[in-house]
Amino acid sequence: MKLSHLIMFLIAISPHIVLAEAPNPVQAKLMKESVWTGEGMPMVITLFSPGPFSGTASFDFPELSQTVFIAEGSPLVGSEKIDGESYFTQRHEFTIYTQRSGEIELPSFPVRFSGKKTFTSDPEPIDGATLALQYTSKRPPGLAANEIAIAADSMKITESWTPANLDHLNAGDVIKRKITRRATGTTAMMLPPVSKDAPDGVRVYLTDPIVFDRNERGSRQAERDETIKYQFERPGVFTLPELAFKWWDPKSEEYQQTMLKERTVTVEGLPAVATTVTESDEQKSWLWVIMLLGASLIGWYFRTSISAALSHGYHVLYTEETRAAARVVRACRAGDPTAAYVCVLEWMRIVRLNHHVATLDSTLNSDQWEEFQQEWSNLSQYEFGDRPDRGEWQGSHFVVAFQKFRRNLKHRTSWKSQQSSLPALNPVSTNASTSSQNITTG
Repeated sequence: MKLSHLIMFLIAISPHIVLAEAPNPVQAKLMKESVWTGEGMPMVITLFSPGPFSGTASFDFPELSQTVFIAEGSPLVGSEKIDGESYFTQRHEFTIYTQRSGEIELPSFPVRFSGKKTFTSDPEPIDGATLALQYTSKRPPGLAANEIAIAADSMKITESWTPANLDHLNAGDVIKRKITRRATGTTAMMLPPVSKDAPDGVRVYLTDPIVFDRNERGSRQAERDETIKYQFERPGVFTLPELAFKWWDPKSEEYQQTMLKERTVTVEGLPAVATTVTESDEQKSWLWVIMLLGASLIGWYFRTSISAALSHGYHVLYTEETRAAARVVRACRAGDPTAAYVCVLEWMRIVRLNHHVATLDSTLNSDQWEEFQQEWSNLSQYEFGDRPDRGEWQGSHFVVAFQKFRRNLKHRTSWKSQQSSLPALNPVSTNASTSSQNITTG
């Protein structure tokens, strides 16, 4: 072979020789063949650059249902020789958590970073991609199909109550139950929300959880704080439920469980309504009484007919229910959600007793109380929900829904009374009505 032909052949194959010697700029590796569902799968991604790295690497992880990728600490910079050539390396550690079971397929995904060819050259973008990876996720035995798999090396669960003394509670009061979970070997995102179960007559509000993760010497620490708010709509004895927390220990391959005991509380009558609302209401009531008495004296000559009419008018206009409704409207127009809430609770109690019904919605069709129910829920959420940006409460909207609800309720109960003048065979007693569920929803 001529020398010129040999030189041309070497030039032609030289790019292929260089590519064969250069390493893949991205190498990914799973550190285990299988893990339990909910347990973390360690993954290491190593980046290669001829010169020093520049900037921060970008990883386009695949979107897999019920799966998260968690970065573990800062990348470790080093060097490695491949076929006699030195390369700078960056070792990135991740943990994969999934609720999927069976064979987990991780498709190839791109990685972008910047590096230099030499110490003095400018940084250049380097694009690479991982190879497809696969591992097995083993579901713990006996776990229901819709149950979240929690795998943790250990877990400590504590609770606290506010106020600490629950011996003196009134209807309308709110107490707080703070649950703290501290676990090792998992992430806070894998810990599910606490249960919202509560007995009838108790509304439940969950605050946004506070989650925290940290990695100490290769051991992942997870913490999740949640606060349950229980709000009591009426007097009675209520048992707040026990809470069970179960998880799978991958080391012992056994279930572990912690129980938080139930708590029974006694709730007494309604708190006093705001003084300004009550006093104003009573003063106006007495003013109307004086006016009615004056009219009765003036019409003494016609006492037979006028007295009967005035008596009827007084009972219609100034019944206990009417005065309670007036306090509701006055608190709403004053823009006082706390006073309005207490007034509505008192009005509901009076209506249930006067009409001998266990629940107000039982006397109406759903479309007749749906609007009021929504406004009542909004008011309750405003008072006790976890909404720092809640803004201003619109009392005027509540008044419209409340007055419409009263009209429907009066029409319905009046129609029922016209159907039969006989008493009910099994009337609801006063004591029984106090243990009934309100129209609100939790």
